[in-house]
Amino acid sequence: MSHEITPAPFEAYSSSLGLVLDHGDDGTIYRISTPSGQVIGIRAKTTPSAANVEADIANPPASPVAPRSQSARTVLSRLTDTEYTALHTSSHIGIQRGLEAARIEGLISESDPDFPAFRAGCDALGIIASSRWHDLLAP
Repeated sequence: MSHEITPAPFEAYSSSLGLVLDHGDDGTIYRISTPSGQVIGIRAKTTPSAANVEADIANPPASPVAPRSQSARTVLSRLTDTEYTALHTSSHIGIQRGLEAARIEGLISESDPDFPAFRAGCDALGIIASSRWHDLLAP
């Protein structure tokens, strides 16, 4: 006969950032409800606990930045007339392939393994400056 063990419910506790709701599904983060109602997660440096929370959240480790993406339609609509013309008249095969992939996928994403080369090619050929991609991929 098997017996299921039901874990004890998590007892929320206070921290300087708000109410600690739990320690995440894998028990390695502090999931905190801030006074504004936003729920944030901060990875623990030690074993998450009421005793360790303040030291762990004082200087949280940097979170990886998620790759940005945007619909191809939105990116194209944000291009200047000069950028748009240069992109569509480029005879460079890498630029043509990148533009074709964006049309097929309907999305331009930094997570695409070909995106860094496409962005560098656009910059090198004077089509779209690398610094413009922050605005082009903005939400």
